[in-house]
Amino acid sequence: MILVSNGITDNLRSFTGSGALFVLLLVALLVLFFTEKKRELRFSLVWFPIVILLLFFCPIWLLYIKRSVDGEILYRILWLIPMAVLIAYTCVFVIHRFKGRLRHPAFAAAVLVIALSGRYIYDSPLFTRAENEYHVPETVVKICNEIEVPGREIKACFPEEFVNYVRQYTPNIHLAFGRGSYMPTFNEYSVVKEILGQEYINTKDLVQVLRETQTPYLIVHSDRLFSENPWKYGFGYLTNIDGYDIYLDDEAYIGLWDEDEQ
Repeated sequence: MILVSNGITDNLRSFTGSGALFVLLLVALLVLFFTEKKRELRFSLVWFPIVILLLFFCPIWLLYIKRSVDGEILYRILWLIPMAVLIAYTCVFVIHRFKGRLRHPAFAAAVLVIALSGRYIYDSPLFTRAENEYHVPETVVKICNEIEVPGREIKACFPEEFVNYVRQYTPNIHLAFGRGSYMPTFNEYSVVKEILGQEYINTKDLVQVLRETQTPYLIVHSDRLFSENPWKYGFGYLTNIDGYDIYLDDEAYIGLWDEDEQ
């Protein structure tokens, strides 16, 4: 039970970050609980957050965390709490009670406290400058535009570093393996990913799996080494985009299906 309880603690830590904003949330909730008299505001800014917090800490979730593969993201239920609105409203609510010139320093102090309670998230290595309006690597956009067939879904084997981005850009390109194959939470086994993870890609095995899964396109970085040249097994070199080679199965039909064939 102690380990399961740590699941709740870990979930809360994932939501609160440094914890300062969560403390402000609790303080704001406490202030409004005793001071806010408007019924409609009490429901949305007091009772609703309280109910969400009670649900989050409800013992029944302990069983869910223990048995469910997505138990580690239980903290998403806390996203239902209008944290920013609640804290901002409370600050205005309290500052409004100051008289005269005291309101200006009180407002400045509130802004400073809120700013210092957070962290500059763009320092994280997970954030990079957007390369286009789709907020995906420009290389992904170029490759998808190169292999996409208008009016038809197509399947392609992308390198692991691009798996998260393809479906963000277009739903018409399906993947030979997805993010579930490398996320410990889902732990989905993928033959394709295992073959690509080898120092020397076993060309024969890879081509066999790609054809079994009806995947005509293969995209790999130019520095990847194959046991044999892909063209020997019918995967011809198509082009290179930003250092990634694109191969196409010569046996695949790339075009629109006739209605009689669908």
